[in-house]
Amino acid sequence: MGLPQAYLERIRSAPWFSRVGTFPNTKHAVGLTSLRVFGQSKLEVTDRDGFVAQRMSWMPSSNAHPDPFYGETLVERVEAAELTIEASANIQHLAMATGEPIHDVHFPEDFLAGNHDLRIEARGGAMRAARGVGLELTLSTSGRWSEVFEIYLSGFWPLGLLPDGKLVVY
Repeated sequence: MGLPQAYLERIRSAPWFSRVGTFPNTKHAVGLTSLRVFGQSKLEVTDRDGFVAQRMSWMPSSNAHPDPFYGETLVERVEAAELTIEASANIQHLAMATGEPIHDVHFPEDFLAGNHDLRIEARGGAMRAARGVGLELTLSTSGRWSEVFEIYLSGFWPLGLLPDGKLVVY
């Protein structure tokens, strides 16, 4: 069974990174108003964004980075399921479908924070989240990756996790 066409259309029409800096604080997420703190030579805690940035761990931006939600268990469950070639291809297709519309996104200036080009992390994070959603969909489960990917599809960047499990969203 292929990926639902409606889901692929949402990916193509999403307002990628267009609402950054305006994410409201929620029970499960903390919004940052700026990325400038990451451009400082030393991460300074001079405001709320700096305090949050100092405490967060970055979300993975490639498949080589460990899964902060499932560790290896999600991949192991998919491998144990002995998927069809089509099901395996769907996981890759979701990541590739995500890569197409974000390739030419015009990012706000603060994604260039000092010597750091955070556009690379943002694009890689979106594709990594898409892979996580693909794994969840393959196992017919909805979890943290689905939650993260919905935030991307809404125009924000979920860039980190706090020790208590809350997402840090720009």
